[in-house]
Amino acid sequence: MQTGLKILVVDDEFFFRRVLKDALKDQYDIIEGKNGDEAISLARALKPNLIVMDVEMPVKDGIDACRVLKENAETRKIPVILFTSLTKKEDIARGLKVGADDYITKPMCLPEIFHGSAPTFGPKITMSI
Repeated sequence: MQTGLKILVVDDEFFFRRVLKDALKDQYDIIEGKNGDEAISLARALKPNLIVMDVEMPVKDGIDACRVLKENAETRKIPVILFTSLTKKEDIARGLKVGADDYITKPMCLPEIFHGSAPTFGPKITMSI
């Protein structure tokens, strides 16, 4: 049963987009993007309830895209979760400094994605992954 909530999943690797989409598509409308520029365009046009975005991508990386999204009045309140294989403290600090609401390292456990961000969706969110 879908909730009508939209999640924008952004990763240049099809595999990660597919894993997230398959895990979440029964409960959420999933929008897919392949790079930071697409994330910005899709977020402005479709106003997702959550953005889950890789950091290392071509064209525009997730850090730069997050910065742009958080500086824009239309998109700044959309929660952004960055996920990446970059695990150094300075990488995490850089992601949080530009406004990411959470920073998760790959490999990840799918329920981990919503650990900090589910409350922004309200009480309707339940995870059954």
